[in-house]
Amino acid sequence: MADLQPIDGSMTLEEAWPKLRDNDTAVNVEIVEHKASERAHSAEHITYEGDIAAETVSHALDAINQRVENIVAEAGDSNTEIVDARQPEGGAAYSTLKGRLDAADGVVTEGGLDRVGATSKFVSTMLSWIGIVNTKFSDNATRFYVLAKSKVTTGVGGCIKLFADAYHLGQAYRDLGIYFHADQEGDKGYHGNGVFWVNGKVLEGSEYDNKNPDIGFSFQDGRIIGGRWVALFNSIARAVLMIGPGLPKHAPSNPEIGLESSKSIALQHGQMLYMYSDDGVYANSVRTQGRKYLWSIAPNGGEEKYIGGVKKYELDDAKFEVTNAFVTASRRNIQSNTSTIDATAVNRVVMNQPDANTITSITGIDGQVVTILNVAGNASPQKTTIANNATIVLKGGANLPLAYNQTLKLEKIGASWYEV
Repeated sequence: MADLQPIDGSMTLEEAWPKLRDNDTAVNVEIVEHKASERAHSAEHITYEGDIAAETVSHALDAINQRVENIVAEAGDSNTEIVDARQPEGGAAYSTLKGRLDAADGVVTEGGLDRVGATSKFVSTMLSWIGIVNTKFSDNATRFYVLAKSKVTTGVGGCIKLFADAYHLGQAYRDLGIYFHADQEGDKGYHGNGVFWVNGKVLEGSEYDNKNPDIGFSFQDGRIIGGRWVALFNSIARAVLMIGPGLPKHAPSNPEIGLESSKSIALQHGQMLYMYSDDGVYANSVRTQGRKYLWSIAPNGGEEKYIGGVKKYELDDAKFEVTNAFVTASRRNIQSNTSTIDATAVNRVVMNQPDANTITSITGIDGQVVTILNVAGNASPQKTTIANNATIVLKGGANLPLAYNQTLKLEKIGASWYEV
């Protein structure tokens, strides 16, 4: 390294100039000597580009030396080119050329690539793009092909396997397969032409048995979750599609659930929800009507009736039951004397009858919640009294006279209504 003189920032140009001149001379001498030196850089620090598979001159020389040593060691009656071909890029030479070629092809068994014999074919320290650059196409795509050996009419075609464990070391495994199968478990697809499957699998009898990893879909490395397929094995083995973030909450305890969502689901205007009977015959459909009603449409010319109004919702011989979640902003006005409130498909009842009367029964469905508002009369005595009995259970354990503008909230649990 050139011996340079320090320059103080407080020096004048006249004072600093001799040192600047001497430093420039010293640097130029250093450069000339470096260029003339035979040991300026070692071979391991010089990049190599050539016919030998090596990144530096040192590696290229080592590879050539290994090839020469192998040829010399095998000298005799053997063909020099064959001897040279037995030597791989690294490691010991093969005893035969066939052994080297077989290793390059990979060891193939009936089940695919041998988990031990082909291990070295999948080990790499290089960051690389894998694909086939094909000049046949005019676009800039790089394509990766997994081809069947011939037309597949039964069994597996092209297949890609992703592992979460060291499968090649014989460990218990979790894997994801993307493959074609012409008749997996007898399933030939809708058109009888096979199925392209995305398949999660674990080693049965291992620590992963009945604990298949979810197959999820997300954006931005999981920051936005679209959903997942979950394998459940309680009661019956089945797959559940979970829409949105989170895990299934209801499907694990209800084997009839195959779809669950953590987000609301919207049907665009005019679209319907169709329901079919077990034999596949069209049974019924539901759609919204404006902002107020949920309509139920019967097949075969049946009457269209709305849910949430005063009409009953029985279609032909099939009863269409509605839970409280469907009953929104529906109200029934009672303007005549009665002892029974028909709360079918409503969540609010307004009592406005002319005379005083006592309510002793209320009709509705299990789980329904209804609020009773009294506007009958505005002076004592109250005109509406709710009776406490076996089907109407009030908190005070006694009949409840409702004052003007007073409300009472009840929930139906089983055969009885309970004050909440």
